[in-house]
Amino acid sequence: MAIDRRLFIRNMLVGAGIIYVFPRELLASNQCAVNHPFMPPNAAFKGECHNCGMKRAMWARTWHTYTRTDRTLELCSLHCLAEAALNSGSTPENVQVALYLDPQINRPAAHV
Repeated sequence: MAIDRRLFIRNMLVGAGIIYVFPRELLASNQCAVNHPFMPPNAAFKGECHNCGMKRAMWARTWHTYTRTDRTLELCSLHCLAEAALNSGSTPENVQVALYLDPQINRPAAHV
C-alpha cells in the first residue's frame, strides 16, 4: 500500500493549522482535574489502618470504616476490613467506603 505524498502533506498542514488556531484547547497542560491516585487528596487526613498500619493521608481514596460491637475501626482497604472482621469474630456493621474523587467519609456516631 503506497502513501500518497500530496495527501500526507495536506493532512500535516491541516493538523498544524488546527493546532495554530486552537492552541490552548489542544495543548492544555492539565485537561484532567483528577489527581494522580498516589497523590494524597488532602494532607489533613490523619490516622492509620487498624490492621496493617498504612497512613490515611496516602490511601484516603480506598479508606473504609466499619462499626463492630465495641468500637469503630478505620481501615485502608476492603482486604484489611475483611481480615479485621475475621480476626475479631464479629460481623461488620455500618460499613462506609470513601469515594475516589471525594474521599471524605462521614464518621458514624459512636456505638453505645
